[in-house]
Amino acid sequence: MCMFIKKKIFLIIAIVMLFAMLMPGIPTALGYPDESMSPDELISDFMERNRLNENNFAFSYYNTVTGETHMFNEDRLMYAASVYKLPLAMYYYEESAAGNIPANRRYAGHSLADSLRLSLLYSDNATAQAMRAAMGSYREHKIALDKYTGVSAAEVGGNYLITHYYSTAMILNVLKYLHNDSEFFSEGIGYLKAANPGQFFRMYVSDYEIAQKYGYWEASVNTAGIVYTPTPYLLCVFTEKLGNAAAVIGRFNEMMCDYTVAKNHGWNPETMVFTAPRSSDVFINGESVVFETYNIGGINFLKLRDIAYVLNGTDKQFSVGYDDAEKTIMLTSGTEYSPVEGDMAHGGGGGRFAELTAGIVYLDGKQLDFSVYKIGGSHFIGIRDFGSAIGFKVGWNSETGSITIVTGGV
Repeated sequence: MCMFIKKKIFLIIAIVMLFAMLMPGIPTALGYPDESMSPDELISDFMERNRLNENNFAFSYYNTVTGETHMFNEDRLMYAASVYKLPLAMYYYEESAAGNIPANRRYAGHSLADSLRLSLLYSDNATAQAMRAAMGSYREHKIALDKYTGVSAAEVGGNYLITHYYSTAMILNVLKYLHNDSEFFSEGIGYLKAANPGQFFRMYVSDYEIAQKYGYWEASVNTAGIVYTPTPYLLCVFTEKLGNAAAVIGRFNEMMCDYTVAKNHGWNPETMVFTAPRSSDVFINGESVVFETYNIGGINFLKLRDIAYVLNGTDKQFSVGYDDAEKTIMLTSGTEYSPVEGDMAHGGGGGRFAELTAGIVYLDGKQLDFSVYKIGGSHFIGIRDFGSAIGFKVGWNSETGSITIVTGGV
């Protein structure tokens, strides 16, 4: 009898959970189970399952390392509620540092230092409203924030000039400004990291630090912040007349977090950079050859095997071998190069991670002491440094934006 009751209770719980998942407005977890799915597919599926559309939802996402950007309904002006306190606080931080605000100025009875803490950590309305009013009219306030939002308030006009209306694209620009000067805004970011534990962006994500500013007023529930995954991303989500909006926002951030971590799982900020390839004309003894080139720190990096391929038959040819046990590349000068599959093939044009692998290249048994980057499974080497080692001359034609290599007479 006891076993029968347990089975019945389990069946009831399962039915309730299934019903909850199918109810409109109740967010369901998705995660990032299939790396073959594109972010657009993930987002579209999430929106469909949670009945999100241009009338009740907008978001803007930006990866601070890769520059990857995703948006929906990003230019629609929506009531931001207390999210407005973020650019407001940033304005006061900068104006105070510039000496443009009297040190004894008070807002709703509080010092500026306390006002910033109250508005960002506790989202205190009275304090923030006093700070906003001290800037003048709504119009003057919005115009003063142009440097953060990236728009001209006067040109936007309409509701934007008379109340706390913003778009997620505007707030994304605010987040970029904040993140780009994280050291200056460190105190404010600290308050955002401490605010709302377990809520909004933090509801389903606990493995990474999150600096967030939420806002809700009547039908509007919103959140904007920085999620410190290995490749930190910025996210702003606005909702309107959406049931269980805080949980929907939490689930959406969970999905974007899982996607970001899975997409960039190999990132190591200490040894890697993110860079975009470009097809550069390289003139080898006057003959044009198109290489896949990466410019890192002002230095042009070319694929090592591609250099060997095009120099075959010249007096600067060299062979390429790999010592698997020592994980080193062995070059032998004056020796014919044996081509392999993939020589002179280009990587497709998208940005890539480049991993620094210094000290792994040997020429005629001597270690070459300069930087090598591993990109997409291939090794790329600084062409000027390598030219000096091999003995060919490297030049740059600023008019054509091309690299010149001369193998003879050096």
